[in-house]
Amino acid sequence: MRQYYLLFKCSVHTLLVVLLLSSCATMKVKPSYTPLLERRIEALSGQTDWQIDGRLAIKNGGEGLSATLHWVQNQDSFDISLYDPLGRKVAHMQGSYDLVSLSTSDGKVVEGADPEALQLQYLGWSLPLEYLSHWVMGLPVSGKLMQNTSYDSAGRLQALTQEGWRIQFKRYETSQLTALPQLVQLEKGDFRVKLLVDERI
Repeated sequence: MRQYYLLFKCSVHTLLVVLLLSSCATMKVKPSYTPLLERRIEALSGQTDWQIDGRLAIKNGGEGLSATLHWVQNQDSFDISLYDPLGRKVAHMQGSYDLVSLSTSDGKVVEGADPEALQLQYLGWSLPLEYLSHWVMGLPVSGKLMQNTSYDSAGRLQALTQEGWRIQFKRYETSQLTALPQLVQLEKGDFRVKLLVDERI
């Protein structure tokens, strides 16, 4: 009888461990925000339609690219054009984060469900467009773990790490809590991006 009791106790213990591990695996990451950052997110998260004109500098290992950027965002849809210093179109990306059309400088037009993979295959580099649409607003990506965070005197993000990217907000437009960043830098391994915003609409 004692043998059956011990077997039952062991089985129950094993089941509880399995359930606990399963629940941990399905839990969503809930980042910890400072009160000021929460206020900033609440104030800016509704701004889902915007337009940016700026300058982009990309360094990919030993190769570099300088381009002007025209980015129109409408909720989860985007229209992004890149031009070289002579005004020639380098690339045009249009669509959403699960279906994008990419036009290259040689006239090739391709479509795919993964914007990052498509960029990497046809441009040789890849911008994290969905994440960048948050970072260019000076906001963290919702639901993603934040690490190595630092804040400026106004309580705005100065730097953070998310999804393997190191993001630095070098300059904001004004000193207000809800001011938008003017200069954003991204880094992941040997890939570096500098985005200078000249105008927002």
